Amino acid sequence: MKPNLKAQSLTVDPSNVWKDDVLKRKAVAKALTDIIADETNPLVISLNGGWGTGKTFFLERWQKDLETQGYQALYFNAWTDDFLGDPFIAILGQLWERLKGSDFRESVESLKQCAGALLKKTIFNGLSTVTGGIVNISEDELTSVAEKAVSSYGEQTAHREEFRSRLKVLSRSVREKTHHPLIFIIDELDRCRPTFAIELLERVKHIFDTENIVFVFGVDRKQLGQSIRAVYGSIDVDAYLARFFDIDFTLQTPDTKVFCDVLMSRHGLHDYLKDRDSEAKGTIHSEESQVFINLFSQLSYRLGLTLRDCEHCIRHFVIVLSNVPPNYRMFPDIISLLILLRYKQHSLYADFISKVIPAVSLIDFVDELFSSDITDRNFYLTRLRTQLYGLDDEATEELTGIAQQRPDAKRNHLAKRDSKITAEAASQILNAQHDYRYTRHSSSSIQYIIEKIEICAPLQHAPWERR
Repeated sequence: MKPNLKAQSLTVDPSNVWKDDVLKRKAVAKALTDIIADETNPLVISLNGGWGTGKTFFLERWQKDLETQGYQALYFNAWTDDFLGDPFIAILGQLWERLKGSDFRESVESLKQCAGALLKKTIFNGLSTVTGGIVNISEDELTSVAEKAVSSYGEQTAHREEFRSRLKVLSRSVREKTHHPLIFIIDELDRCRPTFAIELLERVKHIFDTENIVFVFGVDRKQLGQSIRAVYGSIDVDAYLARFFDIDFTLQTPDTKVFCDVLMSRHGLHDYLKDRDSEAKGTIHSEESQVFINLFSQLSYRLGLTLRDCEHCIRHFVIVLSNVPPNYRMFPDIISLLILLRYKQHSLYADFISKVIPAVSLIDFVDELFSSDITDRNFYLTRLRTQLYGLDDEATEELTGIAQQRPDAKRNHLAKRDSKITAEAASQILNAQHDYRYTRHSSSSIQYIIEKIEICAPLQHAPWERR
């Protein structure tokens, strides 16, 4: 069985909602639940988090958790509904689907009946836009429409207030039966069309802003800000959003190592590696994947990778693993570094695989990354340095001369940090090299490693090729 090239979504287990909560979000859910549990005033909460912070994972499980505690809580992904002309339809449609089979059906049916009048104006106003201007309105007709719009203002206001009145009846009924407010959890707002996202916020503010109702929006505030600017141009986004959100919270970015381990599970890598270990009659692949995660998390932090960058790199690691035959080492240390350089330091990576610079140059690069904190130069970094030296014949020859304490031993091709390396330290590197290089069914040639990363694609086909 091959690993999945695309990370698979994790389903919620109703019997144990938080069993896969490796990011420890259950405590966040409890805190939010305590805040909204007895709320009677209308409340809108913004839960901010960038890509990869687990917003959707959290919100889906929190909704199920609220259900088990007796709440009427509905979750919907706004992005899947942004094909609709009016977000009002999406909100009401989700509410109907949620409550049509409950004790609140009559109240929701009443809302549906009242909603028709509110939608008529929206449908008419959007007619020309939807048809791309095919429907033409004459000047006389436009004047007539304008007059009717003004005269119908009172009627539209009355329809809105009637809808809000019926909505209060529903929310009050939910409060009386559950002892909690009605909860709307709306996810992926920042991925919607800019106009849909803004209109959804407007509908919540002007129509659904009523007692015993709580809205919780899962958003990437930075991306949502870009949507707002796409519509309004240069604008103070924080001041604009303050009109809609009563409380703002931010999900903390997860630890990179934990995040990568979760991604590998979602790609099916852990199960895949167990199968590979079974074929190899050992644990070589599982062990090396742990080396990859440990070193990758350290390097990605130092290189300033976003969680989205990490996801791209993990996907590339999946591709590499799929091309490593059983019983072959995958050299996770070097592959980890090269995949990261491929995404974040293209010119350095290109120079290395083109043999413009030696492997020792990568040692200098890594040493510079960690120069501010000597405590981070741990076991995994030591392994990486050793294997990079193993890819440089001239450096290895010089290390051999130093280890043998030859008078003519040179130090022209060593890493800067090793300019004064002792014979004992040189011997340790050489002994470790021997362990890595001569393991059965392994190859430490740089060509072998590059082929796994580039899938044998010629360098000139890379998008960052030097011209």
